[in-house]
Amino acid sequence: MLLSILTGTLLVSTVCALWPVPIQVSEGSTTVVLAQGFAIEYNAPNGTAPTGCVDSSQVVWGAIKRTYGLLNDGFVPNMLYTFEEDFEPTAEEMAAAPQLCKLVITQTLIFFKGETDGHSEFDVSLTPKAGAVNESYVLSIPSDSDTATISAVSFLGVIYALQSFNQLFYTHTNGQIYTSYAPVYIVDEPKFKHRGLNMDLSRHFYPKESVLRVIDTMSWQKFNRFHMHITDSQSWPLEVPSIPELAIKGAYGQGLWYTAADLEEMLEYAAARGIQAYIEIDMPGHTNSIAYSHPELIAASNIQPDWPTYANQPPSGQLKLNDSDVKQFMSSIIADVLPRTGGASNYFHTGGDEVNVNVYNLDPGIQSNVSTVIQPYLQDFVLYTIPLSVSLIRRGIHEQIFAANRTPIVWEEMLLVWNVTLNKDVLVQVWQSAANAQLTTSQGYQTIVGSYDYWYLDCGRGQWLDFGPAVFQQFYPFLDYCNPLKNWRLIYSYDPLFNLTSEQAALVVGGEIHLWSEQTDEHRIESMLWPRAAAAGLYHTLPCRY
Repeated sequence: MLLSILTGTLLVSTVCALWPVPIQVSEGSTTVVLAQGFAIEYNAPNGTAPTGCVDSSQVVWGAIKRTYGLLNDGFVPNMLYTFEEDFEPTAEEMAAAPQLCKLVITQTLIFFKGETDGHSEFDVSLTPKAGAVNESYVLSIPSDSDTATISAVSFLGVIYALQSFNQLFYTHTNGQIYTSYAPVYIVDEPKFKHRGLNMDLSRHFYPKESVLRVIDTMSWQKFNRFHMHITDSQSWPLEVPSIPELAIKGAYGQGLWYTAADLEEMLEYAAARGIQAYIEIDMPGHTNSIAYSHPELIAASNIQPDWPTYANQPPSGQLKLNDSDVKQFMSSIIADVLPRTGGASNYFHTGGDEVNVNVYNLDPGIQSNVSTVIQPYLQDFVLYTIPLSVSLIRRGIHEQIFAANRTPIVWEEMLLVWNVTLNKDVLVQVWQSAANAQLTTSQGYQTIVGSYDYWYLDCGRGQWLDFGPAVFQQFYPFLDYCNPLKNWRLIYSYDPLFNLTSEQAALVVGGEIHLWSEQTDEHRIESMLWPRAAAAGLYHTLPCRY
């Protein structure tokens, strides 16, 4: 349902399926049907991308093909109306309805940021950084003409306009496709440039097909970032071809990992739908799964039964910090994985959350749990250089990422708890408190919001850890740490810019809603995600936008 908040009043429009809510919508009450030969025209040639160049016009042609399929998916909107209300036009109204014969798409951006490969006339970048490309569009569906139009600056605007076009049409019980809202005029663009979903792919393994379904649904909600938290202490379900034992020994079972081909397919599948997918290899915490193949690199691996001293959840284990073998090992992982994510994303998430100080009592290179002792080693872990020879320097984690023309993302603790000196281009992701966006932006860092008190979809399912009868009373009635369940109204109520100055607000690039997978697997992923996640994709209507 189209909702708008204005002077404290909830207004309901007749347009039922537009999601997220566009900035400007006007509609009428005329029924228009799609003609039998309905066609979509686009002012870019089909199939002309030069060899070695990815032409974004091909992404639009793919979206056009999907649009034909969605328009014919048979959606009859009876559930959007009351029992007493006729939910579709009468047979007489359908027979008299004007026909819409074509949709004409005009993309006005010729080159991305003024760059050209000398061959392609259209935008050649599928991975613009946040704010680097115009995502606006104008959609018009007339009641007195046989031609609807879309005008957009970039291919992303075209994709979003096609989603809005799809949402306006239903299938009549006689089989015809129609809208009863003509004339429709929509002007739209997102307020936030980073509209993401963070999905934990490590604590339960999701087959590739499940992940692709999630990407499809994200595209319908106009999400544009897919954060794949792909490794953790519980398992390592990512094939690193140069270090194959990581997945062979660290996955839950034989073949329960994403191959190099799987990763490429998921990234490209997302890019084709206007979504940048990027992976997170969390470090130095949440890394015990490395110990299954390389135990010498991990301190405090799977301590039992005293795991709560060393981790927020079992199994415990973190990368050693003062160890050159660890640095070279992690550099090798990054050097292997980074090139295989090229062309699909500008980002790489290096984690940094929930680093447990007690682990470093058991780290031979540190032997202390004092934060001031640990901090220089953590700083060095992120920014080190390893001289391999006079002529060759192996860059540290973030240096490698920047050298590959990507932007690192870290969890807020790296900045707010550990005071790691980060490049100002690094994105800082806030999760522990909505108020922490004030702390990150006040230091001049671009920030991704989405704290657990509003945007954690796994909350409210109860305590899943068994602490035993000795502490029964302490944990009764066994609520999880982020209880209660975050319903769609609470998710929708979150204002990412609350209490921020205009200067701080300008540094909030957007947000992500999160699904951690301790209690979710492939069989319940859709019910855990949707429709609640869509409320975060919307963010707000007025004055905040999706």
